[in-house]
Amino acid sequence: MAFFQCSGCGCVEDTTLCNYWSARVREMPTLCSACDSKIAKWHGQFPRESAQNWITDKRGLLFRKSEVELWLGQPIEIVTPSTSAVRQ
Repeated sequence: MAFFQCSGCGCVEDTTLCNYWSARVREMPTLCSACDSKIAKWHGQFPRESAQNWITDKRGLLFRKSEVELWLGQPIEIVTPSTSAVRQ
């Protein structure tokens, strides 16, 4: 599954359970099924949760930190702009 952060409410959503790809092609906001007026209902395939603790790649897709660590075979440290500014 490919996940993204809803530009409406900030939750984690699966790209296949909403209109993500058509919104990307049209360069419109990517919305979860609950925020999208065409669907207007959470699908219930998994619990709705905030994307706050997820890792975002340069394309805007989300990954769980634990899954990235499992794939890499080692722990990772998340460096944010505010964290890197403190280190300098």
